[in-house]
Amino acid sequence: MATVHATTTETSTTSTSKLTAHTNPQGGTSTQIEGKTNSDDAKPYVRLAEPEDFDQVVEVAHNAFVHDPMELYVSGVKEITEDGLFEKDSNNLRTWLSFLLKMCVAVGGRVTVVVDASLPKIKGRERVCAAAYWLPPNKRPSALQISILLKSGIWEAYRGWGVKGIYRACIEYLTVCDKTMKKAYRARGLRTPVADSWYLLHMMTDPKFQGRGYMSMVIREAFSHAPDAMFTLEASTPKSRDRYAHLGYEIAAPFVIGRGKVGANGLPAKGKEATGVEGHAMLKSMSICFGSLRLAWMLNAPVVVVVPVEPKES
Repeated sequence: MATVHATTTETSTTSTSKLTAHTNPQGGTSTQIEGKTNSDDAKPYVRLAEPEDFDQVVEVAHNAFVHDPMELYVSGVKEITEDGLFEKDSNNLRTWLSFLLKMCVAVGGRVTVVVDASLPKIKGRERVCAAAYWLPPNKRPSALQISILLKSGIWEAYRGWGVKGIYRACIEYLTVCDKTMKKAYRARGLRTPVADSWYLLHMMTDPKFQGRGYMSMVIREAFSHAPDAMFTLEASTPKSRDRYAHLGYEIAAPFVIGRGKVGANGLPAKGKEATGVEGHAMLKSMSICFGSLRLAWMLNAPVVVVVPVEPKES
């Protein structure tokens, strides 16, 4: 688990508001607007998730990924209804997302949430509207960490998805993503290992609360938490890819999984329709930005500065 830090005050690089760090059972710090409390804060804010929030976090993740093509492919879903997944597939998705959450915490990751104290509480807890699973540098889980995997619920996930699902999620997907990101690093002359980056394992906003800027809040809190770090992720849809790009991530390279098996929607397909699911490896680093500016200065070339804007969620 991460070390618990003493209470400090810092100024966010993306906001003029003061942020106060608080110790948290996850073993890190959470942030909220200074001067506000959970009881009187009428605005949503970002903090670290607590164990009592985990059920809500899993439900938010489930609602956000019900129609996600990448999740549909790795889970082996055959068809969906107008309302979403069939009950068995829905339960299996919750089990998988719960496993990822527990594993993230077990290896020392950060689980951040956007909560809104103005909404009715759920089981006495603030309403979780959005959440993210973050893996710190050099904290990627390994297949050799059997104890952590078992305690996190890999067996339950296996019983739901079977060998094919676990293979697609843990071997096929990760192998393709790892090769794609390493290639992107080499193309940019980055010599640090990919594992040295902050990796966004999952980012989700409950569909009920999309369009309110919660994704931006979560991402910018992470940038403020580790301002000089490299950040990496894979965007599973064009929509999410564009949102991350607005927030400062660079589109590194596209990749495809499931070609010949599923269509672009992640469901089984044949022939020309079996294009597979396209994702995009993305990264964000201040060193890349400054390196580009320095190169332009050396070449006496014009510099175009792109300022990230607040993306709209739908």
